[in-house]
Amino acid sequence: MRTSRFGRCALSIGAAALLAGCGGASSLQPPLGTPGAMRAAPANAGRAPSAYQVLHRFEDHRVGGRYPAARLIEVNGTLYGTTSAGGTYGAGTVYSISTNGVKKTLYSFRGGIDDGASPTAGGLVDVNGTLYGTTFNGGVRNTHCWYSGDRAGCGTVFAVTPAGEETVIYYFKGYPDAENPTSGLIEVNGLLYGTTMGAVYSVSTSGTETVLHGFGGGGDGMFPEGGLIDVHGTLYGTTSQGGTNADGVVYSITISGTEKVLYSFEGGTDGWFPESGLIDVNGKLYGTTTYGGISGCFGNLGCGTVYSITTKGKEQIIYRFGNAGGDGSNPVGALTELNGTLYGTTAEGGSSNCLRGGCGTLYSLSLSGTEQSLHSFAGGTDGANPIAKLLSVNGTLYGTTQRFPGTVFALTP
Repeated sequence: MRTSRFGRCALSIGAAALLAGCGGASSLQPPLGTPGAMRAAPANAGRAPSAYQVLHRFEDHRVGGRYPAARLIEVNGTLYGTTSAGGTYGAGTVYSISTNGVKKTLYSFRGGIDDGASPTAGGLVDVNGTLYGTTFNGGVRNTHCWYSGDRAGCGTVFAVTPAGEETVIYYFKGYPDAENPTSGLIEVNGLLYGTTMGAVYSVSTSGTETVLHGFGGGGDGMFPEGGLIDVHGTLYGTTSQGGTNADGVVYSITISGTEKVLYSFEGGTDGWFPESGLIDVNGKLYGTTTYGGISGCFGNLGCGTVYSITTKGKEQIIYRFGNAGGDGSNPVGALTELNGTLYGTTAEGGSSNCLRGGCGTLYSLSLSGTEQSLHSFAGGTDGANPIAKLLSVNGTLYGTTQRFPGTVFALTP
């Protein structure tokens, strides 16, 4: 079984709870290495001052949170997100931030059996003014569940108001129930849908949960990390591993739970480890693979790809990252479409060096495959290693970097 070089404890940085470390609160580590190993770069390296700016730096992690790996959402002009660690209890936070950078911590997760810990990188969803999300850990403890130590637990689904009042609406229980959610939620006809380490599930806002499909490994795929999208009443997602070639799959699933593998990645130049999830652009799906494509990144793992796939399963690679000349490498986050152009981030690569793989980039990509690097993250106060999907608001893209010390940024293409 292949596992991601970005992973810790077995999976990948796409599983947000793994961002919070593999031990207890006292042993938290940055997702891709240790800060002491970073080579500092000038704070403005790769920056276009008229287009890119850092809105907030997560420098006081005991209060403001740590590792803001999750995507942002916008509600009535305010942005909301989560951190996978930090906060009052070290178990992660929910925060709000204005588009001009005024940030407020709304809630600090407590962990333990009564509350969640380590919010997932899928972020939040707004349903009628209440925000819903998932935590990888916390809640019910079960030997089947993923983790040990003071952050044990099978994970939760939670609701939080914009004022910061939080309620756990569902505690995952472990086998035969699902366990350890790996993505955020989407809302379809009043129900919430998401994925765990091995399943697709639905849950009502009042807390009634149903496991719709349990992945069996092999040709069926395993480890659905990128979340789901709804296209005309059918859900689509990816698994980072499994499939015919053990390199991950794209699958569809009905809201009643009938699942079908649409495509099994072939590895090599075709790409493998599709942990990002998908977006729909005019009836065609687009996503990224963290590995595969052009070799030269981390030995023979590859630098990653962008691909398109029809809802019938016809796949095409439209770009292969090269990690040369400032190009990024190893995209983890899902894509965002704005005015017919795709935008995304790479977790590594670029013109600055954080550890050995680079600090990551922001890029644009035409639907025909013309790519442009828009910003190379510099580490330090500029942040590094973005893995979240970008948010488009009135023509400006907003996103997060998870490390050094973690930031919220804005880019106007």
